[in-house]
Amino acid sequence: MLAPLLLACVLTLSGPDRELEAALAKAGPNAASLRRALSRCKAEQREDLRFLIVNMPDRDLRTYSGERLLENVNLAREAFEGAPWRDRVPADVYRNAVLPYANVTEERDDWRRMLRDRYQAKARELGDPLKVALWMNENLFADFGVKYHPTKRRAPDQSPTETIRLKFASCTGLSILLVDALRSVGVPARLAGVYLWQDRSGNHTWVEVWDGSGWRYLGAAEPGPPDSTWFSEKAAKADPSQREFAVWAVRFERGRETFPVSWRRDPEDIPAENVTERYQRVQARNLGLDPEPEEFRLLEGTFVAEEGTGVVAEGGEEAARLAGEIARELGAKVAESGPVRVRHDPAGEGECALRVSVEGVEVSFAGPRGAETALAWIRALRSRPESGKAIVRLPCCVARRGR
Repeated sequence: MLAPLLLACVLTLSGPDRELEAALAKAGPNAASLRRALSRCKAEQREDLRFLIVNMPDRDLRTYSGERLLENVNLAREAFEGAPWRDRVPADVYRNAVLPYANVTEERDDWRRMLRDRYQAKARELGDPLKVALWMNENLFADFGVKYHPTKRRAPDQSPTETIRLKFASCTGLSILLVDALRSVGVPARLAGVYLWQDRSGNHTWVEVWDGSGWRYLGAAEPGPPDSTWFSEKAAKADPSQREFAVWAVRFERGRETFPVSWRRDPEDIPAENVTERYQRVQARNLGLDPEPEEFRLLEGTFVAEEGTGVVAEGGEEAARLAGEIARELGAKVAESGPVRVRHDPAGEGECALRVSVEGVEVSFAGPRGAETALAWIRALRSRPESGKAIVRLPCCVARRGR
């Protein structure tokens, strides 16, 4: 008789409680430890603890004790409540980017107290989450004597303790250390990255920081201003429609989309969101464009014309059309590389600026008729056999001019 009664109780639970019970059912023998933590936590912290349990990876449900989880919740809440910027952080951002005890597949360290004790005073002195992040990125790694190295690290996804002990880490290990140091003092931070760059030149991981109104990005152990790094242009060329070429930001809350892990053959499902378009917007601003939120699109691609192979075009239709015209005008004279940049307003209100380089001679064309002028120049080259060959590469940025 007991089993049907228990079933009836489960069926009458609210939606969130059903999620909690389902998670505890996966925990096996560790469920007792997690239940004790739920019974011992303060009322105002119960939702934080519940959030972690419901969204924990399955392996953590079975192995991460309730005592460790409760300490993590206490330390996270204590650091956050004492942060001058706490009122500028939405609850969803706090729970996904301050509260979590881990990022991806790294070993589960108890890093929070050590890092908090080391950096909390400085963070409160700086008083702003972005200032803390910039200071931390400039000082954290030298403080621990940690450097990037592609092979001397044990694994790409090292935990903070491992990285501090070994003194070397990959971009992922460096990013994990920076994210956890920021979280330890109440600054929302998370990993971001690509499984593969659009040009197939490899993968990369970096850090995003909540500045009080939005997300900004930094290269870990690469001091400098936010949203301006060596990979900004590469990230802007990412393709949001293709999982392996998109830019992803890690979350803790389970969802339909997951981070495509490149460093493990048996990756766990890591919740993530596709943030490619935001990187395209940022790069458009870096290029001097002012995109409007709902009307902006950035088409980045390389259009290559090669002798005997015709044109390989990737990206927007307008850019492909122009690349085709240029390639046809060049004919067989195609070999040496030279950039052609097009900034085009979809409404026809913006200028078209092109830069064409052939055989080391660079000619620039700007204005509403820049494309036509460039094509006329290329046509003239066809009558000069001595001009040699040229490849035309065309990255095309498309944005609506800001009002």
